[in-house]
Amino acid sequence: MAELSAAGDPRRAALLRKAVAQSKDQLISVRFERIIELIGKDQLSLAIDNQTELDQDLRAILELLMSENRAKSIEKEKARLRDYIKRLGELIRKEKDIQGRTLGGDEPKRLADEQRKLADRTGGLAKDMRKAEGGNEKPDRGKRKENEKENEKGKPAARIKKRKTARERRRK
Repeated sequence: MAELSAAGDPRRAALLRKAVAQSKDQLISVRFERIIELIGKDQLSLAIDNQTELDQDLRAILELLMSENRAKSIEKEKARLRDYIKRLGELIRKEKDIQGRTLGGDEPKRLADEQRKLADRTGGLAKDMRKAEGGNEKPDRGKRKENEKENEKGKPAARIKKRKTARERRRK
């Protein structure tokens, strides 16, 4: 398998060779056969002891093989973050351009249209970032709506709650 992937992915091939070498050094296949013999002879206690040691060695080999996946995922993450930084830099540059033209007295209708398009692109970047982070595509606005509810006097509920707390503090 290492030879097949050597041309296309030399790092993976080297990792596979290292895993095979580690398996041979630790006599994995011989130890499997030994466990099978012990089970066949009803020497279960020895078989369990050997199996525990073998399990630890196999986990070490698995961790070695999985290290390739970590390296690839880290590279993908770095590339994704570089793309975000590039897109964000472009958005900031365009925003500064619009701001300068606004101060310079450019046509408001055209500026408003460009600002709207830029806001849409900014929202798209934010959506992409939330999606990549495994979050919801839209932020949770439930708390905001709850705080915007008004009491019977027409005042926001959050303010009333703070006032009651302040009154309670004065009473104590």
